[in-house]
Amino acid sequence: MPTDVKRSSCLRCIVIVLIIICIFLSIFSFYAGQKIDLFYKIAVRLGIAPQGGNGKTEYAVICWDNCLSKISYDCDVAFFGDSLTQDSNFNEYFDDVEICNLGYGGDSLLGMQKRVHMVQTVTPEKIFLMGGINSLRDNAIETTFQSYVELLDMLQSTVPNAQIYIQSVLPITTYRESRWLMGSLCKNSTIREFNTMLQSLAEERGLTYINLYDIYALDDKSMNPELTIDGVHICGHYDLWAEAIKEYIYE
Repeated sequence: MPTDVKRSSCLRCIVIVLIIICIFLSIFSFYAGQKIDLFYKIAVRLGIAPQGGNGKTEYAVICWDNCLSKISYDCDVAFFGDSLTQDSNFNEYFDDVEICNLGYGGDSLLGMQKRVHMVQTVTPEKIFLMGGINSLRDNAIETTFQSYVELLDMLQSTVPNAQIYIQSVLPITTYRESRWLMGSLCKNSTIREFNTMLQSLAEERGLTYINLYDIYALDDKSMNPELTIDGVHICGHYDLWAEAIKEYIYE
């Protein structure tokens, strides 16, 4: 075999080996990250790690908090929650209302407790609260509910003159339910039980409970897959939510 052909063949082999190594490292990094996250979830369930975080410093939240603390903004309505709230833009439905969106993707109830003073900073007259899905993913329903009660206590103490509306947690698709054992999300039956607890809590506190779960659910009580792209988030389908809260926005 000519020398040039041998050299070309060797180069091809080296390139192929390097590609295989890169693919292997990418797969390993992905599964290592998943495994670390799974170990954390297990540690939370066993009570040997705190729920609501993995020890990372949330610099985005710190910067956001710093900004809010230095501005003078008085809103009519504050939406407080996780990514489901963050992804919304209720200004397009209620353009005559001063709205502040305090949603933060991936936030747990404990994370929201740490951000309560953000709500105080924008001095809302009304607060539309949604949270719990990220906490239910990693914790028992009783633990999650206790965190919600503590969050509500903090809100009522910090913003005593604001009217609070408790919004239900939304359903997830059956596909997402099937991934629950891998630590992805809890089941719809758990979410419905949690929502029942929230409704009772609202009645006890004299607050309004808004059932958004049924608006997005099919007859089998799972999320309508036509309203979501990932089984959880309702990208582009906030008109149903807006219609459900319209009377409370203007009352």
